[in-house]
Amino acid sequence: MINRKLRYVLDNFGINFTKTSQVLGLTKYSEIKDLLNRLRPIVNNSNLIRVGGIGDGGYVIPDDLEGISACFSPGSAGYWKFEKDLWEKYNIPSYICDVEEEKPNDLNEAQIFDIGWVGPANSKGFFTL
Repeated sequence: MINRKLRYVLDNFGINFTKTSQVLGLTKYSEIKDLLNRLRPIVNNSNLIRVGGIGDGGYVIPDDLEGISACFSPGSAGYWKFEKDLWEKYNIPSYICDVEEEKPNDLNEAQIFDIGWVGPANSKGFFTL
């Protein structure tokens, strides 16, 4: 029942995986299922902080940023407040990618922007981490 609901939710986001996806060179179904089964909330004993704006583009994250040297943001939909706060408050630069018409002009010096999507392979409009 849960697997069926999860597939429905993922399908609505355009994420489709089947047992035959590995034939197409994609991630094996068993590996995806294993990953999804391991995604669980954990208690890490860190205080939570809000980084970014109050609405979209802001996130509540553990106050455990020591040793973090960069942020990778695959898709931002025009919201840069999180990445801006990371730089201004914690000196963490960000690498942002999205499919925009052109590079936004309101980025700061620590926000590196590339046009494209993160995908399974380097190809036109896509690149891997």
